[in-house]
Amino acid sequence: MMSNFSSVGGLIGDRWRALGAENGPLGNPMSDELVVPGRNGRRRIFNAGEIVWSPDQGPNMVVAGWVKNGARGVDVTIDWGPTTPFNYDLFIVRWDRNGSNVGQETIRGGPRESGRYTLTVQPDGQYSFIVEGCDAVTFGSSRCRQGWTIPVNLNLAFP
Repeated sequence: MMSNFSSVGGLIGDRWRALGAENGPLGNPMSDELVVPGRNGRRRIFNAGEIVWSPDQGPNMVVAGWVKNGARGVDVTIDWGPTTPFNYDLFIVRWDRNGSNVGQETIRGGPRESGRYTLTVQPDGQYSFIVEGCDAVTFGSSRCRQGWTIPVNLNLAFP
């Protein structure tokens, strides 16, 4: 059943439908599409997550994040792409809890324009997830040219 919010359109709507729309992991929309203050992009909140459009990392770059209960906590999945016209050797996924960095993972060996990462967290705060595409250079370092995406925010502070 759809909510009373406006139809889910554009690139955010395309990703939501590709993930199964209201029957997918995000569920129904809980907000209209919102401008991201101070950033070039938009966001939309859903029952179980959020989708952001982050065009500074590619005109069609969309990042979706959703939660579901897991055996040891809450499983969070971050799904991103496409970065076209950019291609990357690796992606860095970083997450903060209540405004402080608590983790980062480097994703290698997958598609060069998109990716997906799932981790388990404890349901005890406001989490924020960002993604950055990078190219590998010599001696284990990397060069990241387009910066971090707009954060996907997930409230896991349950009463």
